[in-house]
Amino acid sequence: MKDSSQNRKDNSLLYITTGQYVKIRYKAAPIERRIIGLVIDFFLQILTTIGVFCIGYIIYDGLELDRSIDSNTAEVITTLVLMSIWIMNMVIEYLTKGRSLGKLITHTMVIGDNCAPPTLLQCFLRWLLLNVDVMLVGGILISYKSQRLGDMAAGCHVVMRPSIREQRVSIADDYAFVNNGYQVVYPNVRLLTQHDVEVIGRALYDNRYFSQTSIIAQKVAKKMQVDCDGNYQRFLIQVKNDFNYLTQIEEIQPSKK
Repeated sequence: MKDSSQNRKDNSLLYITTGQYVKIRYKAAPIERRIIGLVIDFFLQILTTIGVFCIGYIIYDGLELDRSIDSNTAEVITTLVLMSIWIMNMVIEYLTKGRSLGKLITHTMVIGDNCAPPTLLQCFLRWLLLNVDVMLVGGILISYKSQRLGDMAAGCHVVMRPSIREQRVSIADDYAFVNNGYQVVYPNVRLLTQHDVEVIGRALYDNRYFSQTSIIAQKVAKKMQVDCDGNYQRFLIQVKNDFNYLTQIEEIQPSKK
């Protein structure tokens, strides 16, 4: 029971690589937070629609525009206003770099596969396919990576907004070997070659190799003659740190004789 609960916990974590090949750990936004955020954004649209039409009616009636604007022009203006309100959340998400009002309240955010804020195209794809999800499916389809259809098409993730401390801890995991008093966990890492570590690096930082993480971890463990726990990502990070420490740090430390 303990192992299964640990696996469920690990499945909520996402390791996303930046453009500088630094891997940052995020927690995928739970489905309930995503739904609450969408509901908040939807009500914001409703309130905006009511507010715009109330103000429009006051101006229209107060200035007696019904005498100068024909019905066709009024329909065009109404259509343009409704379309603007319809795409409002997409525009807000782009301008706020992945944080709509609903996401701000639920402490979630949208990021791209490279940890960058979503581009206008990515926001458009997410917005367009959300409407498809709701209209055709009647709900939000979530994949095993906590992505819905629009997220997968746009190459985005909805994650919990991390604190500065959490980001520092995540980055520090990849460079733990430089810390004073670092302790090597796997001395048999000396059995690995530089090529092996390069393969480990691809499994950790290259999106094209993420699906092979478990296979690479098992092969590395077999070559090192050790057992790796179920968290293959954590195992490979530890192996990489141990290798870097033994080949870079220990060699330049002064002798203690």
